Amino acid sequence: MVRSRIAPRTTSPLRASGDAARQPSPVCGGRLARGLRIVVLLMSGCVLTDADVQQGLDPDGDGVAWPEDCANDDPATSPGAAWLDSETACMTDADGDGYGAAAPHAGAQPGTDCDDSDASVHPAAVEVCDGRDADCDQRVDEGTEEGTWYRDDDGDGFGGEADPTLACGDAEREPVTATPGDCDDADTQVHPDAAEVCNLIDDNCDGVVDEDAAIDARTWHRDDDGDTYGRTDILTRACERPDGWTARDGDCDDADFTVFPGGPEYCDSLDNDCDEVVDEELVDGSTFYIDTDGDGFGEASRTFVGCWPDPGFVANALDCDDADAGEPVVVDALNGTLSGSGSGVDPMRLLQDGLDAADACVLVYPGTYTESLSIAGDLLLTSRDGADATVLDAGMSPCSAEELLSGGCAGYGSVLTVAAGATPTVQGFTLRGGTGHAAPYPIESGGQTVTVYDFCGGAVYVEGGALHLVDVVLTDNVVPGATRATDPDDAARAVWTFSFGGGLCARASTIELLGVAVRSNVAELGGGLYAEGSQVSLHQTQVGGNQAVNGGGVFIEDSDLDATNALLVFNEATGNGGGILHRGSGVSTLVNVTVVGNTAGTSRADRAEALLGEDQAQLEVRNSILVSLGEGPLAVSSAAGSTAYSAWYSATGGETVGTGWRAGPGDIAQDPRFIGLSDDGDLTNDDYGLRATSPALDAGDPSAVYNDADGTPNDMGVYGGPAGNF
Repeated sequence: MVRSRIAPRTTSPLRASGDAARQPSPVCGGRLARGLRIVVLLMSGCVLTDADVQQGLDPDGDGVAWPEDCANDDPATSPGAAWLDSETACMTDADGDGYGAAAPHAGAQPGTDCDDSDASVHPAAVEVCDGRDADCDQRVDEGTEEGTWYRDDDGDGFGGEADPTLACGDAEREPVTATPGDCDDADTQVHPDAAEVCNLIDDNCDGVVDEDAAIDARTWHRDDDGDTYGRTDILTRACERPDGWTARDGDCDDADFTVFPGGPEYCDSLDNDCDEVVDEELVDGSTFYIDTDGDGFGEASRTFVGCWPDPGFVANALDCDDADAGEPVVVDALNGTLSGSGSGVDPMRLLQDGLDAADACVLVYPGTYTESLSIAGDLLLTSRDGADATVLDAGMSPCSAEELLSGGCAGYGSVLTVAAGATPTVQGFTLRGGTGHAAPYPIESGGQTVTVYDFCGGAVYVEGGALHLVDVVLTDNVVPGATRATDPDDAARAVWTFSFGGGLCARASTIELLGVAVRSNVAELGGGLYAEGSQVSLHQTQVGGNQAVNGGGVFIEDSDLDATNALLVFNEATGNGGGILHRGSGVSTLVNVTVVGNTAGTSRADRAEALLGEDQAQLEVRNSILVSLGEGPLAVSSAAGSTAYSAWYSATGGETVGTGWRAGPGDIAQDPRFIGLSDDGDLTNDDYGLRATSPALDAGDPSAVYNDADGTPNDMGVYGGPAGNF
C-alpha cells in the first residue's frame, strides 16, 4: 500500500529557458545525502526524476515517503503498516500479519502482536493444542477442543497408547500428540512411519521385527545342495539367512555339493569350480610320466597331472633307462615264470635271474623271495610297493663249528652280497633270514689244520664295493657266534667260526644308509652293523634291538662313521659298547643322534652302555642325546674326542662321561624328557620326540647351519637339525 503524498512527475515544475538552462548545474550532478539532496535539487532548479524522488523520499522502499514515514530506514515500520490495529498509526509489523509489534521500532507506537516474528500469532489467531499463546491473551491453548491426546516423549509425532488424556497439554507443555501408535516413545527412530531396518527392533511398530521388507535386508540365494553357493535365479530378501539359502550365488549345479564357484576340481567329468572348464588343475589327479621306449615304465623328465594318461605317458616313474625297452628287468614272485623275459607283461620269477639279466635296473613286484642274492655292477634294485610288501628271505639257520666240521650244515650266506667293485642302490625291501657270508680259509695252529669261517653280514655283505640302501629293513638275521670244534676222528683237523655284523658287514667299502631300520639282528661283533676299513653313513636310520658280545648296535673298526639324525635304542652287548663301539683308528661323528636304553656288561668299568671309544678312535658328539637306563657308565673313551651341545644323562646316577674327554660347551646333564619311552622291548611303540618341557628343546648348537627344518634353533636328538623332520 503506497501512502506517499507526493505524486510522481515526469518533469520538474521549475524549468529554465534557453540553452544555458539545459546545461547541467554543478549542484545537480553533485553527491549529497538522500534527504538533503531533494531539497537542494529543488532549490537549485534541477529537474527531478522519479528515481530521484524514490531514492530521496522513500529510501526503505515501504511506499511511504518522507516526511510522512516515521521510520524511513525500516520497511516494516510506517503509518498504517499494522492496518488491523490502526489505519494511520505508525507501527511495526515485521511478520506481515496486520498487527503491530508490542515492542516496536524506535519512534513507532506499540501494537497488539505478542510475537511479531510469527504470522500465526496475533490477537485474532485461533488457539490450537500446540503449547503456545497463539491469540496473545496471555493464556496457552485455552478454548481448544477436547480430544484424545497421547504423550509424545521422544517428539517423533507419535504417542504411546498407555496413558491417553482427554484434554490438551497443561501449562508446562507436556509433549502430546493426537496420533497414537508409537511402540517405543523413548526412541525417535521408532514410530509407525519409520522405515524398518535390520537391527532386531520393530522400527515401524507393526508387531514384526526385521521383516523381509527392511530397507537394508540382504539378498539370499537358494542353496539346495548345502555347498554355501546358491542359484542366481532364485532370490529372497531377509535380515537373517533363512535355512537353505546363502549370500553367495553362481552355483552352476545346485544339486551337487561338489560343484560351486572356486571349488576343488576332481577327476569326475564335472565342472567342479564352475569356470566352464572340466577336470583342470586337479586336486586328485595322477601324475603321469613320459614312456619314450614304450615298455610301460616312465621316467620323471617329463610329467603332467591329469585324470587319464595321454598317449606315451604312464602312471609310474620306475624306468632307469627310458631309451631301452629292456630296462627295467621285471621280477614277480607271484606271476612271473622261470622262462620269463623280464618285461612288464612277461616277468621273471627268480630275483637272481633278474639281477643277472639287467644292465641298469631291476624292478621287483610284491612278494617274498626266498633267495640268497649277489649283485655285481652298478645296478638299481628297487621294489614297486616298498619294504612292507617286498621281502628277501634267505631262509637259513646259523651253522655251528660242529655242523661245519661234520658236513651237517644245510647252508649259509648273506641275503645280499655285493661283489667287489660293484656300486648298487637297493631300495624298498625287507631282508631277513641271513646267516652271513663266509669264505673258509685254512690256518696252521698248534699242529692242527684249522678251517676258519669268518661269517660276516647276516643281511648284507659288502667287500671292496659301495652300497646305497634306501628305505630298507634289515631284521631277524643271525650270524653264528664264535665257536670251535675238533674232529673226534682226527685231532689235527678243526673248525673255528667268527661272527661280524648281524645286519650288515662292510669291509673296505663305502656304505650309505638312508631311512633304514636295522632291528633284531645277532652277531658276536656288531649286532646291527660292523664295518672294517670302511666309510659308513647313517642318515635318518634306526638301529635297535640288536645283540652282540661287543658293539650291540654298531661296531666300527679302523673306519669312519658319519651319523646324522640316527636312533640307537635298546641294543645289547654282553661285553662292551651297548650302542656304539669304535675300535682302532678313524672318526665317529654323531650329529643329532639319540642313543638310549642300550646295555653292556657291568663287570668292568669301561663297558659303556651308549658309546665306547678305544685305541686311537676319535669321537665327535654334537647336538645329541645319550641316555643310560642301566647301572654301567654311559660313555667311555680312552682316545681323543669332543662333545658339545649334547645331553648326557644316567637314570641310575652312573658316571655320565668316562675318561678321555669331558663335557663340552652347551652340554647338559639332565633328563631329556622323551614323549614316550616304555622300555618294554617293543621298538614300535616308543616316541623319542621331546616334550614341551624338555631341556633339550632349542638347546643344540645355535649356529644357523644346525637350525631345525622350521628355522628354530636346533633341538638335540634324532628329530632336530635341518633333516630332523622325517
